[in-house]
Amino acid sequence: MTDLTGRVIAHLAARREVIDAPDAREATAMHLLDTLAAVVSGRVMPVGRTASRWLAARRAAGRCSAVGEEAGVHPEEASFVNAICAHADESDDSHEPSRSHPGASIVPTAIAVGEHLGSGGRQVVEAIALGYEACALMNWMTWSTAAQRRRAHGSTHAMGGLWGSAVAAAALHGFDPEQQRSLIAYTAQQAGGLGTWLRDEHHVEKAFVFAGMPAWNAVRAAELVAAGWPGVRDTFDGEITFFTATGRGVEESALERSAASPPIVVETNIKKYCVGSPAQAAVQAAEELRAGGVEPAEVRAVRCHLPADLARIVDQRDMADINVQYLVARTLVDGTCTFAAAHDPLGARIPVVAGLLERTTLIADADMEPIRQARLEIDLADGTTREATVFPVRGTKDDPMTRAEVEHKADDLMALALPPAARQELITACRTADDTLLPRVGRVLRSLTHTGPRP
Repeated sequence: MTDLTGRVIAHLAARREVIDAPDAREATAMHLLDTLAAVVSGRVMPVGRTASRWLAARRAAGRCSAVGEEAGVHPEEASFVNAICAHADESDDSHEPSRSHPGASIVPTAIAVGEHLGSGGRQVVEAIALGYEACALMNWMTWSTAAQRRRAHGSTHAMGGLWGSAVAAAALHGFDPEQQRSLIAYTAQQAGGLGTWLRDEHHVEKAFVFAGMPAWNAVRAAELVAAGWPGVRDTFDGEITFFTATGRGVEESALERSAASPPIVVETNIKKYCVGSPAQAAVQAAEELRAGGVEPAEVRAVRCHLPADLARIVDQRDMADINVQYLVARTLVDGTCTFAAAHDPLGARIPVVAGLLERTTLIADADMEPIRQARLEIDLADGTTREATVFPVRGTKDDPMTRAEVEHKADDLMALALPPAARQELITACRTADDTLLPRVGRVLRSLTHTGPRP
């Protein structure tokens, strides 16, 4: 069958009916809030301050809102800064089957383009959901198996985010099929991202690869097409294609997989805890054991079992929110894992936490499947051992969070940056997602310059 480019466009058009279902719209509204809360909290973190300094050096007038900036900026700048902030930390959503973080780039893109065009709330929500569809589809078409996506030297996170963001921007622009062909051409020309982000010790390049670069490039591709630039009509077809350039052939069966899938946004995980994904299950296990009566003073030894491939990512890391030993110890002490505790640079020095850290061992278990799961074993002073096994993790598609839980998480995320009234305004705006959505979101993002901690 020929004209793969046209078939992809037609497929995404057909998915509009699926994403318009009530459960998809509800899920999209929750992912919208979850990502915007990550944008707000990310702005007061080192990565967010880095993005702000970049913007200050290249001020461009516009009508779009960049978090923490009073003046309006160009949609490229707004999408880039907000996306960088969305992944400044380990707070944003993820779609495990496509190995992507859709919201961090797609939501900032939709907000920026929507502000620029004066779009309504319903249009923005639909564009975000359609972007999630494209994100998963393109990663499945590019890497045919989960193993390929895990071992890819190119970044699946950058690739999925780029295509999802471009499709979201195109939906808000209202591009017709011919314009969508040009959009595909200019998006493909900007595809990039390397797996070297795994060696990033500062989370800055990682935020650029996962979110900032995809959002920036997607907005730029859409603006070129909106300005009338024609592009190659068949980027996915012929001898030289986007897929041959990635070093692999195209997996066309991904179209069938996508067509048979529930809305991707419904299948996308929202983190309950603002910590690295591999540590999620361990934190939940610690919280459950503490709630079940385990007292820190009675703990003699802690053994944390994680899949080997995941354990190495969170083993004794310098950043508190991806150091599983610290996160488990701190959760056992506090009884819960808040954003502030997970990002406390001095938390490991708290005497009771430091004492637990000395008694905590991480076990990289090669027999555990490399998915988010954990087993926590705690030896107590009375000679007994308490154990908790977590799978699935709360917030994943198999154990989704309620709207109330998502809103509680968002409020906790934003507490260091915004006063209660502003936090509630953003939560309510995303809950209703009507035509007041973008003006309300814009006001809250810009207000952080007055209310948030200064760098």
